[in-house]
Parts: sequence; C-alpha cells; structure tokens
Amino acid sequence: MVVGVVDRGEQVGQRSPVTGLARGDELRGERIASWRHSWTEPAALVGVDGAPLELTDLAEMAVDPATLDQARAELARSGVDVTAGRHVQQRATADHAEIYAGIVNLMVAKRRTDLLVLSNGLLLVPGVPRLKMRTSLRRMAQRIESGDAQALATTDGNRFIPYEEIVAAERLRRFPVKYGLTLHSGEKVELRRGGESEDVADGQQVLERALQSVTRD
Repeated sequence: MVVGVVDRGEQVGQRSPVTGLARGDELRGERIASWRHSWTEPAALVGVDGAPLELTDLAEMAVDPATLDQARAELARSGVDVTAGRHVQQRATADHAEIYAGIVNLMVAKRRTDLLVLSNGLLLVPGVPRLKMRTSLRRMAQRIESGDAQALATTDGNRFIPYEEIVAAERLRRFPVKYGLTLHSGEKVELRRGGESEDVADGQQVLERALQSVTRD
C-alpha cells in the first residue's frame, strides 16, 4: 500500500533501486521526502538533502490519542499536509517502472518464457515458437528500448510479479540455473534456464541482484 503523506503536493517520489535517482514524472507538488531504494541496503526515507528521516518518535505520537494533536502540529511545521494523505493503490503495478534487462527462452511452468527485470518487479512474457527463436533477442531488445513496462504488463498473456509479492527467492540449482520464488499467496514460481536461454543487458546478473535485494531481511 502506498500513501502520499510526506509530500506537499500528491504522491511521494520513488527512487530507482539501481540508480537511486528520483523519477521526476512521479512527483507532483513540492517534494519534501522520498524513498531511496538500493539493492545493497534497506530502503530509506530521506529528505531533500538526502539525509535519512528519523520519524519513529513522531509515529509513536501519532498513534497515541493523547499526543495525536502534537504529532499533527509537528508534521505541519515540517510542511506536511496530513489532509492530503490518501490511498494511492493497493497492489503495485508496472506503471512508471523502468526496464533494466531481460532473459529470453527461460522455462516457467514448462513453457518457454521471456523475462524482463523491472525496477519494481518481474515481467513474464510468453516465448516465441521454436521456429521463430532467432527473433527472440531482437524482440527483447525492442521491449527494453521501448521502456513501456506498463503496456507490456497489461498485455494479455503477460504476467507482472511485483517484488513486494515475493517473500522468498532461492537458487535451487547452479547449472543449469533454476530459481524458486515463493509469493505471499503461497504460490511457487520456478524460473529455469536452458541451453537456449540468452541474456540481454546482463539479464542474469541483474536478476540475481534483484532477487537478493527483495528477499534481504
């Protein structure tokens, strides 16, 4: 769940887990805080100066009826309009996501599948028939270059798995590489490389980093 309560305008800006740069098209109004995501460190809420914001005491005040008014006053002094807070979305989507890399011709549920690694999830796309496999790399490169993750995620037959839905990820086998994902729903998803699998934009390395990050305690 995303709630826009630390922004003087609307939704809080998200930072890329790879570059750490705020996406300008996600910011509306005057930004006073944003999430800084990293594949080497836990996510952190930071101010415009990049320094982490320590809000533990303020949060404790906000949940205590006796100090709620004081918490509201502190937020107002910080420039936060609590009346602007609202529910933005219940489930993460690929909207505004960046496409980092891809792997073609994986096997998922015994079906040839292409995988794209996004800034906020994994996108599974049905692979092409064997007779058209020579077009796989070109098609993957075109998807990455297009940068339109949301259009791909909402295409019939494609499946978007947000990182927030992955509770566990492990490498089940080193060669050929096979990963096992466990989702919050309890569903198990296996990603298996084969002799015909190929990487685009260092797909294997980027996938490894993504899975290590989302399952880090």
